[in-house]
Amino acid sequence: MKLTLKDFILYNSPCFSCGNNTQLEFFLIDRGGPTPLNVALKTNILGSHIEVIVKVTYKSSLSITIDPKHNSWVSNNATMLHQLLSQYGLYVTSDCKICGTYICSNAFTILWSKKLILPLDIEKEFVIIKTDKGTYYLSTYEKDITLLEFTKNKLNSPIFELKIPKLLICDLKDKDALIKKINTYMLFS
Repeated sequence: MKLTLKDFILYNSPCFSCGNNTQLEFFLIDRGGPTPLNVALKTNILGSHIEVIVKVTYKSSLSITIDPKHNSWVSNNATMLHQLLSQYGLYVTSDCKICGTYICSNAFTILWSKKLILPLDIEKEFVIIKTDKGTYYLSTYEKDITLLEFTKNKLNSPIFELKIPKLLICDLKDKDALIKKINTYMLFS
């Protein structure tokens, strides 16, 4: 599934699990260099655009302003941005601070000459649904695998877990469909 930034924002807004508002965050993550880096970036909503402050020094700052509808961008220093993003990946997340549901994009791929960000894909999903019966989890961290889990509310460890082919929340009608799917797997496993 390929998404514009606008589509990514709408993908989990409101939250799939609890219906609350989600928080959009941008991160720089090291592309495997010697120093691990996972830095949340300051983000400003500017009408129909999103400004992400990528780097701040004593004398200057580096930012990228993105049009989420078209995935176009401008920067106050495209050369410095290119150098930085060749070392670090720029990711966006949709995070629910109420239930803990978390969606993360793949690293941005930027067409520098056209000032475009290629469509995003969902790299990680972590969905938590709490009910009276227990807590249901959907975790998609590996490329083609999803882990489904069910935990009784008073227990810490899952009483059911199953790896299945990749399943994303966009494949489900709503949270009740996810609960039904996990219950069906539990019944026949």
